[in-house]
Amino acid sequence: MALPDGATPLTPEEKEALIPDIQTREELNEWEQTNIIEARRWLFPTRRSPERILCSNFLRKVHQKMFNHVWKWAGRYRKTERNIGIDPYSISVECKKLCDNARFWLKKKTYVHLKLCAQIHHRLTQIHPFPNGNGRHARLYVDYLSYSSGQAEFAWGGDDLIEENKTRNKYIEALRTADGGNIEPLMEFMTGKGE
Repeated sequence: MALPDGATPLTPEEKEALIPDIQTREELNEWEQTNIIEARRWLFPTRRSPERILCSNFLRKVHQKMFNHVWKWAGRYRKTERNIGIDPYSISVECKKLCDNARFWLKKKTYVHLKLCAQIHHRLTQIHPFPNGNGRHARLYVDYLSYSSGQAEFAWGGDDLIEENKTRNKYIEALRTADGGNIEPLMEFMTGKGE
């Protein structure tokens, strides 16, 4: 199974932690999507305070709810090196630092809402805290932060970001541009203005 650009390959040990009997990437995508829909049902009836959302425990809880029927390691930080992301031993500290910074940015109104969410999303994808599902987790996490702040969820290009396609390529390019210090293309992609 070829991975789309920007996807994270799993180690053999991580693949062994698969809960259902899955044979193809299509089956895996279907199981994960069903689990994510269930996580959305858990999240979206309730608005939580930013202080409750912007903490590493809640960050992990969202991932756990998104993948707990698919992966035994759902909600646990990765312990192995990846083709992207930071050193696994730094993940816990960097996630806490991101949450602390985000609460500070929110309190001091450092960024407008969109830019705050883009900064959080981008940094989460840079940290790459989990073995898999990092992009989907970062998108749902900031969508929920936006919802809890009384704002709309984001458009995310209005297309499938799992499979290799033009929209996914644009998303990956926006993230890479943000790596270089320019967050504007990611903000445009999030709102659908860059289409």
